[in-house]
Amino acid sequence: SNGYYTIASLLPGSYQVTASKPGSYQTSSPVGTSVPSGGSATVNFQLQPLAGSITGKVTDSSNGNGIANASVSASGSGSATSDSNGYYTISGLVPGSYSVTASKSGYTSQTVSSVTVSPGGTTTQNFQLQPTPPASEIIVDNPAASFVGTWPTSTSVAGYYGSNYQYHAAGTGTNT
Repeated sequence: SNGYYTIASLLPGSYQVTASKPGSYQTSSPVGTSVPSGGSATVNFQLQPLAGSITGKVTDSSNGNGIANASVSASGSGSATSDSNGYYTISGLVPGSYSVTASKSGYTSQTVSSVTVSPGGTTTQNFQLQPTPPASEIIVDNPAASFVGTWPTSTSVAGYYGSNYQYHAAGTGTNT
């Protein structure tokens, strides 16, 4: 539990020593050492944790459909782009805790803090992004009016202010 080890009853001679903890740490490179007659040898190792990953799906909160080409990033340590079904994977992450953000134009981004990645493990983090409402816009479509200057205040001036401009419900072309 403290990382110390002893290999007892070795005959004098040369040995290659390797340390490992499968599933959590990378296996060390072999280290050559010699054990003298009646003596001992010390070999220290520093194992590196296996990289982990974060995987999941980015969906539209209004209909549950996967969002393609969403950007997902983990605290500046890695990023990925979702596939055509909304799935993503960020690989090669050092074990630890990350803030993970999913974003896509036309949606409100979402951040989840404290997403924990274990050595050699895969953590699932899904996102549901809310569509942002469309921006309000006014479209003036009157090629016959070549207006320059200030708007007249009278509604009887044809081509500038009155009967040539109508309000339409967004996207319908219907007068309102």
